[in-house]
Amino acid sequence: MRVLITGAAGRIGRNVTRELIEVGFDVVATDAVYRRDLGFSLRVADLTDRLSIYPLMEGCDSLIHLGNLPNSQAAQPAQRVLVENTAINTYTFAAAAELGLERVVFISSIQATTGADGTQSYWKPLTPSRLSRLPLDGDLPRNPGFNYYGQSKAFGEQMLEIMAQHDESLRAITLRLPYVWPTDPEMIRRHLHPFRPHDHRLQECLCHLTMADAVHVIRAALEKASPGYRTYFPAVSLSVEGLTPTQIAEQHLAHIPVRGPLDGPGGLVDVSALERDLGWTPTLPVATLPRADD
Repeated sequence: MRVLITGAAGRIGRNVTRELIEVGFDVVATDAVYRRDLGFSLRVADLTDRLSIYPLMEGCDSLIHLGNLPNSQAAQPAQRVLVENTAINTYTFAAAAELGLERVVFISSIQATTGADGTQSYWKPLTPSRLSRLPLDGDLPRNPGFNYYGQSKAFGEQMLEIMAQHDESLRAITLRLPYVWPTDPEMIRRHLHPFRPHDHRLQECLCHLTMADAVHVIRAALEKASPGYRTYFPAVSLSVEGLTPTQIAEQHLAHIPVRGPLDGPGGLVDVSALERDLGWTPTLPVATLPRADD
């Protein structure tokens, strides 16, 4: 299998690329920024230029598409994130259709579903997410809200879904990732600060994913995709000291309807479809947040 990986120099992309090369995939890696320390060959390309995509993709049968601006603050003015990501996704998916690729894995975001304010920051008061139900899974409807990054991901998902409807042989998967923890233990420790009643992490229902699990699920999506289009949400929710997932939902997420059990391995996330279809379950134990004294 010859696979094109866009965004290969990014935090997730470099780990996915190394994994696939190590297990024997024929990888074409590309990014908009050159780096010398990756340990693999990188081809620099601007994916907002549609003509740059075809030479990269020619001869490939699969695509892992990570090559987007990574958040709502990645460009100024912020609407450039929507404009550039939409152009990138349109050109990349169109080239994949024209060249007859067999498999496409698109890396989307939980922000395609939260209905969140894209101007939200750690220092602003928490605004409730507009997630439609708990537990969370890949079947949640798209609802990016006023969030240029989330909108770009939602539009990308829709483009890929339409593409798969047009070509019934295409194996297309969207993975809506939550925040992916870095591998640095000190950085992880900083994300485990005590839980407070108006904790900003509730905006995404305490969801996260380790880097190792992100790499494993992307590889599983590539290898085990079946014909058609599917969306998955590979994530787990942090636990809170002294509270069950059901109690977290009742006490801190009461505005979100509960439509199923919250006692699975993903906590507030239902990962059963990922286990059934891709053989993936989270490998590391769920981290527990201490509760703040105040």
